Amino acid sequence: MGAKDRYTGRLTVCVLGILGVILFLLTPLVAGAQPFKGYDVNTEITLEGQVVDILPGNKLVLKVEDKTYRLILGPRWFSKKLGLRPRPGDRLQITGSKVFGKDGRIYILGRVVRWHQKKFYLRDETGRPLWGR
Repeated sequence: MGAKDRYTGRLTVCVLGILGVILFLLTPLVAGAQPFKGYDVNTEITLEGQVVDILPGNKLVLKVEDKTYRLILGPRWFSKKLGLRPRPGDRLQITGSKVFGKDGRIYILGRVVRWHQKKFYLRDETGRPLWGR
């Protein structure tokens, strides 16, 4: 194999590598992927029930009929700023996206919470967190 062939081979590998990186970076844009990690408007669900437990990390356990759901409300400081502080025994309604947690359980990432006759917006209609604005 001559020097010219080795150079051409290296150049081809380099060009293919660069194209691979570009495609990797553009794939979410082309595929229409959700830009907000974990939140998918296609899995939105609205639940209404009673808070039965408060978990670390600003999570709640909501009992709806005979099922329980784990809710994630976002950062505690944001919920506190909004005045959203549900306690066990409170009734609330939540609209959010179903996701799998690292522990294998299903969680609901909250977008809108209705509690004590008020609506609290945690994310916009695309799932973008409002605490990041």
